[in-house]
Amino acid sequence: MKKKISVIIVMALSMCLAVFGAACGDQTPVTDRMDVQQLWKDATGMEEYPQACLVVNGEFASAHASFVADFSAALKEHDTWAESHPEETVAAIGSHMEGDTQSTVKSLTSDIVKRCHINAVDALEDREAVEEYLGLFLEFEKELDTSLIGGKLPDDGFYYGQLTGGSAPESVDIYVPDGATALALAYFMHSGEKVSGAQLNIHVVTATSIGSFVANGTADLAVMPSNAAANMYNRSGKYKLVMTLTHGNLYIVGGEMSGADSLVGKRVGAIGQGQVPDLVLRYILKRKGIDYVLSDTAAEGKVAISYYSDGASVARALKAGLIDFGLLAEPAASTVYDLVNTKPDA
Repeated sequence: MKKKISVIIVMALSMCLAVFGAACGDQTPVTDRMDVQQLWKDATGMEEYPQACLVVNGEFASAHASFVADFSAALKEHDTWAESHPEETVAAIGSHMEGDTQSTVKSLTSDIVKRCHINAVDALEDREAVEEYLGLFLEFEKELDTSLIGGKLPDDGFYYGQLTGGSAPESVDIYVPDGATALALAYFMHSGEKVSGAQLNIHVVTATSIGSFVANGTADLAVMPSNAAANMYNRSGKYKLVMTLTHGNLYIVGGEMSGADSLVGKRVGAIGQGQVPDLVLRYILKRKGIDYVLSDTAAEGKVAISYYSDGASVARALKAGLIDFGLLAEPAASTVYDLVNTKPDA
């Protein structure tokens, strides 16, 4: 069943797919979708990978410990609100965008929200999963010769324990990147509900700018990628991990799949070279003993990974038969799947 998608997006992407496909040949059949979180479980034995998290400014936490505890409890209570209120969520995120930037969350369904794996878990409770996940970035720091988490796993101080005490703040500034990571706070954006008497000022900003609001101390609380949070902590120690929020929203779309072995000998188009989607895939392949090559051309016995700037580019490549599979994050994964899907009954 077709998902409700913005008319403008549908028309623009469909035109691009038609023109590009006609010029380049047969399209790749898109009939299946594989959850990368399941691949992670198969490769590591861990149930989930904590892709995004909530962090708190250490000075703010010391002054308002009880508020942080109360907000964490409220977030747990409402973290899946978006699942049953997809349309309200789209509107809420759009109304909280900062500046002139337009939200990338144009439409949602309950199924798409479910596939984002939103679940608020306290930092200390989720530490084992966090360290397994951060370990992949530590491993790739040497291979890529770049700082991904600051050269080491964060120490005990990174994991914030729920405390009490301190004064009640009048207002709190919370910064959240646009996209799936904003879904966990959708209830508060929609309702305007206060927590312990504090007004929640939720600022939805671009994913590329979230780090600046944490680095300069503007954010009292912030949602950000877990690896970025670890990197920030290792550099300054200023922000601590309060909770993990989204546990893997990456999917592979394409032809029939039954596990990581299905990718061998095939071409996978990925977003985010050297970033979370790319490194999670490569780490899974390494843990499974599957060789890969960074190439546009299929390689026997290996997975060929090539890179694209965004979901629309992956869709065009699938439509044109340039790749066999596409690696995407939700909600882009569902948008591409629905637009390119070639099931007989579609």
